Amino acid sequence: MYTTATLTTLIDSRGNGFSIGYEDFTQLLGKELAADKLLACLFRWTRWSDSNETPEQRAERDGWIRKSGRELFDEIKLTRSLYERARRKLRELGIAQCRRERKVHGMMTWKLDIKRLTELLITQVYDEPFVEADAQIDRNGFRLPEFVPLDLWEKHQKALYQKHKTCTLKDKQQFVEQLAALRDKGFDIRLVMQRSIDKAWFGFFEPIPSNAPQTQDDGNAAARTEYERQMAAKREAEAKPPDKPQTPEEIRQYHQKQRSQTAILFNIIKGKKPY
Repeated sequence: MYTTATLTTLIDSRGNGFSIGYEDFTQLLGKELAADKLLACLFRWTRWSDSNETPEQRAERDGWIRKSGRELFDEIKLTRSLYERARRKLRELGIAQCRRERKVHGMMTWKLDIKRLTELLITQVYDEPFVEADAQIDRNGFRLPEFVPLDLWEKHQKALYQKHKTCTLKDKQQFVEQLAALRDKGFDIRLVMQRSIDKAWFGFFEPIPSNAPQTQDDGNAAARTEYERQMAAKREAEAKPPDKPQTPEEIRQYHQKQRSQTAILFNIIKGKKPY
């Protein structure tokens, strides 16, 4: 279920957490300043309600919030025409719904579509693919593939925290890659993760055969060594030139370089300096 907490977690995980100015909304709505104000106001009301109600109260309310016209004006100070424009913009984007409790002179009620708002922020502000909130997300907003047991992941994060080991976003991505590699090799991921939890290891590694010598390593050295090895391999692959020239110009330059090198070698053989 999408809530304001879900949205805040997703945004915070990207380093652009909500401030009092709601900068993410401003980026989304651009020059529509009135709509920006109204959206920030609705989100603030909705988040307050989500945070101060029981699960039963939230279920009964079903996302709808009640605010009088006076309360709305006192908070965002919009003229009637700007208010109507802002409301129309949010409805066009599918972000908000509004209705009166009674057909005439009833108090206006509002409902934010948190899922739609999340989708727009992720795809248009952060330029990333939208992933359903039903996907696994740890307590810090990091999204996990389905094959990673969330309960063991959280226990591993807690074990690292208790050992004062800082875990960055890159570290988490590396952990997932390690688990994927171990899964592909046929290892039981839950057993692998439990071992790292018990030892508070900084990463996930192949089980040690029972007849292999045991060490007192806490996993940090092994994790860092493996990480550095993979990064070095990546840098080497990126720096490696293409095996063959691809375009006609590259082919011409390639042959010219070969002829030049051949001439230099020939001169060296004849006893001449190459310059």
